[in-house]
Order: sequence, then structure tokens, then C-alpha cells
Amino acid sequence: MTVEYRTNHSQTMTDGFSQTLKEAATFFENTQHVSIIGEGFRDVVTDNQTFNTYVEKLTEGLDAQQEAQVRTLLENNRTVVLKEAAVAGIPPIASLAMPVIRKMWAKIALKYAVPTEAVSTPAFSVAFSKPYIEDAITGKKHYLPESLKDSNNGLAERQKLTEDLQAMPVVEFDILAEAGRPAEANNAIDRKFFVKEVVMEVKDSTGANPESKTVKVNTKIDINNRIYAEVSAKHSDGTITSDVVLGSMYAESGLVSATSMRGTVKQIAFQGWVSSEGHTKATNVGFEIDRRDITIGTGEHIEASLPLEFLNDTMAMYNVDGTAEVTDVMSNITSQKVDQELYNFIDASFQSKPTYKGKFNVHPAPQFAGNPKNWLEEIKRVIDHYATKMKSETYYYQGYFVIVGNPLDTQLIPNVSWSFNHVSDNQNGIDVDYSIGAMSGANRYTIIASDLIPAGELTMFFVPLTSKFMTIKYFPYTFNVVHNYLNTKNPAIPSIMMTKRHTIEEFIQLTAKIEILNNDGSITAP
Repeated sequence: MTVEYRTNHSQTMTDGFSQTLKEAATFFENTQHVSIIGEGFRDVVTDNQTFNTYVEKLTEGLDAQQEAQVRTLLENNRTVVLKEAAVAGIPPIASLAMPVIRKMWAKIALKYAVPTEAVSTPAFSVAFSKPYIEDAITGKKHYLPESLKDSNNGLAERQKLTEDLQAMPVVEFDILAEAGRPAEANNAIDRKFFVKEVVMEVKDSTGANPESKTVKVNTKIDINNRIYAEVSAKHSDGTITSDVVLGSMYAESGLVSATSMRGTVKQIAFQGWVSSEGHTKATNVGFEIDRRDITIGTGEHIEASLPLEFLNDTMAMYNVDGTAEVTDVMSNITSQKVDQELYNFIDASFQSKPTYKGKFNVHPAPQFAGNPKNWLEEIKRVIDHYATKMKSETYYYQGYFVIVGNPLDTQLIPNVSWSFNHVSDNQNGIDVDYSIGAMSGANRYTIIASDLIPAGELTMFFVPLTSKFMTIKYFPYTFNVVHNYLNTKNPAIPSIMMTKRHTIEEFIQLTAKIEILNNDGSITAP
């Protein structure tokens, strides 16, 4: 009898990051005689200088923002490892955690959509300013930008003088005192002063049957503050009565006088404002610091059994390191779970307040007479409409919009400049399943396309470029790989576990959804 041994005819899968990790391992072995994988990891994690060099190697090629995020997560992982080391030492498997974090982080698509800040503690406070206008009279605070929609928001326009009708003739009427702003308190009448309207008594052609007529005048005083207004009104029989209003406005004393030359003007109304020269009233603005206390709860546990026989067999038969392979699967699952949680959070936020909701039918409207391909340009108009509507109704302007969707739906958007395409590109040597693009028009847009996002709709939300307010923010804390937990199903078998701790917070809800109808691969109705 002949024994035929099964051999592995496939090559071990590699990617650009694996090469980076190998280069880092070679660097440490040659320069410091330290192995960064396995037992030697103790020397890396316990020495500050060695650890910093190790982190630099792992984060090579990342942009400044991603590097800062990954550095924080790696430092958090190091803190956990050192705490566990005080009780159980540093197991070799701990050396896989940081490469897994680095690889997993690149696979999370929606970190490019939602503002992200890696935090170093599980409890912290987020502070942001709340600017306001304070009413100079009542002291009430009107918070911005919401109060801009309210005409009584305390913005210090010049105080209006009374526009009530006054009986003629008007003799030294103290219009400032009537407004509660007497001249004795350093107030004056603004030089922009009008005769707004008059009430005339007009008679018929026989000089009888008087009628009262209101006449809009809107005549401004001259440069010498004198009032001169020619007025006329028509009786119901067609007879026209004319008159002239004469008078003066004394800005410093606040007095106004007026008379009618023919006596037909019985009442008069002025339009004017208190002058700001005396600086007795101004717009009072300020801001408050608001704070939200945030606590990150316990994280989800992902575990895998690693029987010794299984590990030996996979290495012997397939040349596969079972432990490394399982942790790689864990990193993929974790990144997908993070994306799902972020999308579900955004979706739940919208469902709680579905204010901005639109539709786009891929099949052209019956009345559309152009080329069906040109119809797809209409989706951009729908996107611009809801983005502009959000800004105009909330007065939030300093920012941009993020659109997330399934590639089936995002590919409908015209003129997108894709800076990263998962088909042809990778993230620093790591293959990912999302694409990132940008589009401009009436607003700025970042577009994230991922297969993890359900098809049939586009979700759009506003991202501010100022720290004065926030919409949605993602706070990752720790992603750890540990070995000193019993497997929940097989407690007698060695296992490893990956944990993640993070939180997503909403501060202001500014989210829209555009339902995509009839996206069946055709641009014409059947």
C-alpha cells in the first residue's frame, strides 16, 4: 500500500500591507535583533522608543489624518496589552493585534463619510460653542444660526419711531420721547426721515359730501430737515383735491412740526428711526460653551476556537498559519460591522425625523422629450435641491455634503471624479470594497460607494467645516485581540477573541434620503 500525501498547490495570498509588515519585521531583526511577531513583541511594546519606531513603520503611507487616528488606536491597544501583562504576561498572539488594527482601519469605508476622532479614554467630553445674539432690551439670547429665521432675533436694527397717525396740525411733537428714547438721554432722530402717509378730507364738485381718503406719500425731508410734500386725493365723484404739507424735523431735540396749507390734511404719519450716533443701543453678541459627556460602553466580542490539531493540520497541508488567518477574518468582519453600525445609525437618525425625502425615477418621465441618457442628469438636480433646501432652512453654510450609497445607485450620479476606485486601487496596499469620489455643483459633495450599503436609495448628510457645531461624529476607542478568555461554546479549547469599543454621536440631524426607483439596468421603461 502506498501513502499519497496531499500537497498545497495554491500560493499564499498576499497584499501590499503584508509586504510592509515583512519589511518592518526585517528592519527590526536587522537593526535591533527584535522579532515583532511572536515572543519578541514584548520588547516592542515595553520600550517607548522601539514602540514609536514600530508605529512609524506600520503607518507609513497614511495621510496625516489617518496616521493620527491609527496612532491613537495602536497606543490604546498598547495600554491594554501592558495592563494584561501585569497579570498574565504578554502572549505571542498579542503581536497580531496591531497589524490587524492597521489593516482593519483601511477597510472601514464610512470613516471617510462620518467625521471621525479616535479617543484615548472611554469617557470624555465634547465641547462646542453656541453663538447668540442678545436682545438689548429684554436680554433674551437668540442662538445662531437658528434665530436668523426669526425676524425678532435681537439684531440691532435702528429702532423705529412711531408710525401712528397724528392729528394736524402737528406742533413740536416729541417723537423721540414717544419711542422711549428721549433726547435728554443722548438720542436723536436719524436724518433719514419721511412723511409716510396722510389722511385727507376731500369734497365733491359742489364743496359738499366730504370723504376721508388715505394717501401714501413716502416723501423724504430735504437736506435742511424741512418737510415739503404735495398730496392729492380723488372724491368718489371724480373731483381732485390737492394740498401741500409743510413742516420741520429737529433731529437733536426730537421734535416734529407739520401743517397743511389748505387745511384738507387732517392726519399725518411719519417714518423714521432713532439715530445710532449716540451709541445708546448696539447688537450684543456672544457665545456659550456647551458640553456633552460621552461614555463608551463595553464592546462586541468576536471569538474563534483554535484547536492545536487544526492549527498543525492547516500549516502542514495548506501552508496556512491558522491563527493569522483567523485574525484576518476577524478584522474583515469587524470592519464590515463598523460600516454597518455607522450606516444603521445614520438611517435611524433619518427615520426619527424624515424631513428631507425625495425620489428619482431612472426611467424618464413621459413628458421628457430628450435623449434618455440625458435624463440621468436630473438626479443631480434632485441632489442639489435637497442639499440647498437643508442649508437654506437651517442657515448652516460652512461645510459640505456626503452621499453614501450602493455602487448600483452612486453610478447614476453624473460627473463624479473618483479619487479612489476599489476596482483598480487599494488603500496603502490593502484591498477594500469601497470607492471615494467628489462632485461639485450648487454644493460640494463627497461620495462613498460601498456594497455594504443597501441598494435603492442615496443617503446624504451635512458635514460642518467649523467646530462651532457638529452633526454626526464617530469615536473609536479600542480594537483588541486577546487570548485569555474562555470560548463561550468550547471553553476547553484554546481560543482568541477580538473586541471593539466605539460610539457614534448625533448632535444636529441634517440628513436626507433620495429613493431610487426603477434602477433595473435600463434607462427606458419596459
